[in-house]
Amino acid sequence: MENLGFYQTDCESLWSQIKRQEKQIQLKRRWLLGLPTSKSEQKKLERCDFLNNTCLPESFLREDDMFYETVKSSVDTAFGACDIEGGNRVFQDDMNLLDAPYVSGALSSCLDDLTNKGLYLFAVILT
Repeated sequence: MENLGFYQTDCESLWSQIKRQEKQIQLKRRWLLGLPTSKSEQKKLERCDFLNNTCLPESFLREDDMFYETVKSSVDTAFGACDIEGGNRVFQDDMNLLDAPYVSGALSSCLDDLTNKGLYLFAVILT
């Protein structure tokens, strides 16, 4: 076999470059998956006891929590107090403005989305 001109150091250099490129690809994949990219980052996550030792308010944990303003605007919308432009309508003495099937349908869809605090605030608004 003829001598191709490769020496042991050339082969080792090429091998180390291939290993480094594969390691970079693996780190990029881990980063894209949101996993720790190094052992030091993994140790930091293991040492971090923030979520285990700290109590967070329930409002930080729940995404479906509704606030007073949201409940008030939902009730106003259900009873037709505000139109789309945001202006208030003038209520007449005529009770035909409150279409019972429409109001009950709108209220039931709003009530399904309310939490216990939201239901409490809804009761406060009505009373």
